Amino acid sequence: MERRKCASSPGSSLRLSESANLFSINKKWDAPVAVGLADKFLELLRQRRADGCDKWLMKSFERLLKPFQSFAEGLLDDYTAVKLSMMTHVSNGP
Repeated sequence: MERRKCASSPGSSLRLSESANLFSINKKWDAPVAVGLADKFLELLRQRRADGCDKWLMKSFERLLKPFQSFAEGLLDDYTAVKLSMMTHVSNGP
């Protein structure tokens, strides 16, 4: 799948479908919230802070941003694996 650099988050990359979801967000007040949620999730992953996962999931549902709610629902589907992945350095990726 093709990836593009995201202008709002240096060094990160999004699939085209993810970019489309972000652009569908109401730019007046939802965009800063969306960027904040995305940045916080990446921070939790990079710092291996599984303790912040539950709080992030709740914020994702409270903000009423469909792309983040869908993403959070997917994380909840495999909650144990997600939390464990945030606590270990083992990875199948780069």
